[in-house]
This record gives sequence, C-alpha cells and structure tokens, in this order.
Amino acid sequence: MGEKQDLRYLADLLNCVANDVKTIHLNSYGERFDDIHEISGNLHWRLAEDYDRVGEKCLELGLAVNNPNTAAQNIGYAAIPAQLYSYKDGLQIIKKLLDMLIQYLYVFCEAYKADLGLANFLQERIEYYQNESKFKDYARLVLEAI
Repeated sequence: MGEKQDLRYLADLLNCVANDVKTIHLNSYGERFDDIHEISGNLHWRLAEDYDRVGEKCLELGLAVNNPNTAAQNIGYAAIPAQLYSYKDGLQIIKKLLDMLIQYLYVFCEAYKADLGLANFLQERIEYYQNESKFKDYARLVLEAI
C-alpha cells in the first residue's frame, strides 16, 4: 500500500471499530447496563470523531474518503456479531478492539512521522486509547474482581 492508501485504511479501521463499539452500546443488557451503555457510548463518540479527523486529513492530501458503508469490505474487517452484551463481555471485546487499534496507530504514527501535525494527533490517540484499554478497562475488569 502506498502512503495515501494507508491513511484511508486507518479511516476505514476507525469507522469499523466505532461501529463495533456502537453495536455493544445498542445491545447492552444486564445488571450493569447503565455502566456498559455509558462507557461504550462515550467511546463510540470518540472513535467517530477520530474517524472524521482522519477523513479530513485524507481530503487535505487530495484523497476521496471511502464510503463508510464499505469500510469493513475495504479492509477485510470482521464485525462483531449483533447479540446481547453484558458488562463484562462488552468490556472484554472493547479492550480487544482498542488493543488492535493501538497496534495500527503505532504503525501509522511511524509512517507519518514527517507530517508533524498528523504524527502528533496519532500519538495523542495512542495515549488516549492505551489509557482506556490498559488502565480503565483493566481496572474495570480485573481490579473490581479483587
């Protein structure tokens, strides 16, 4: 993939992860419904904002942003199933999604290090999603069980 193609890949990936988190948000149930519903709702909003920001960067580079409806197909992404998600199950999936996204953000941060504005944005997103996954979700899943 060329550099410009890569950025559209990241936009598609952010869209797909946002949609998976929205699926958890819409299908939350159980004893801690309010918690998982709020966590996934807030995270979906952040992912959608980041998707928009990366899409705007694509436009800045003279690239047409892919149709959001084809994002999963474009990158071979397997969406999570439409089913009910408990607090624990939803958080576990969110953690996996964020960990995968963080890996890609590192790759793109390195690929775009010459574009300081984009590299800084990607680094900020890495820090944000690491905090969500490695601290908050860890605390929610592990420390609560202690």
